[in-house]
Amino acid sequence: KLSKFSTPPSSSTNYSPMGTGESHLAFEDNASKEDPGKVERLEFWTRPLNNPVAAAAGGLHSFLVIRTNDTKHHRLEKLVDGKIHVRVIDRVKMEITKRPQKMQILKAARIENLRSGLHLRTIRRWARRHEGDYDVHSANCHRMATDVWNKSVSVEH
Repeated sequence: KLSKFSTPPSSSTNYSPMGTGESHLAFEDNASKEDPGKVERLEFWTRPLNNPVAAAAGGLHSFLVIRTNDTKHHRLEKLVDGKIHVRVIDRVKMEITKRPQKMQILKAARIENLRSGLHLRTIRRWARRHEGDYDVHSANCHRMATDVWNKSVSVEH
C-alpha cells in the first residue's frame, strides 16, 4: 500500500542534472502543446548531494521521474537556482548509473495508484508553484517533490 509521506531532511545541492534535452520550466509554453499525455508511473528518487561535506552529513537531493503514455521518462526537480527543471531522460542510462551515484527510488506509483486521468501538464502546473527562491529549509527540492507526489497519488493509497 502506498502512503503519502512528509518532506525528507532539508539540504541544498549544487547539482548538474543528467538528461537529454533539458528545458527549465520557466515554462516554455510550447511544452503544453507537446504534452505527452497521461502519466503511467511516478517515482520519487533521492541521491547524495554533490558537495562531499553535505553528502557525508547525509544530505540528499530529491527528484521525480515520470513515465508517460508515450513511454518517455521525464525528470522533474528543483535546483538551487530556484528554477524547476524538467527534461526527457534516458531511463536505461539512469538505471546503469544508479548504483555508482548512490541514487535510489524511495517510492513508486503505477497508474492504478495515481489520481485518475493525471497528465504531465498537471504535474508541471503543480511544480510551477515551487519556482522562485531556493531556501534550504522552506523552498527546496524535497518540498517540491513531496508536494507533487502527494497531489499525484490517489487519496485511498
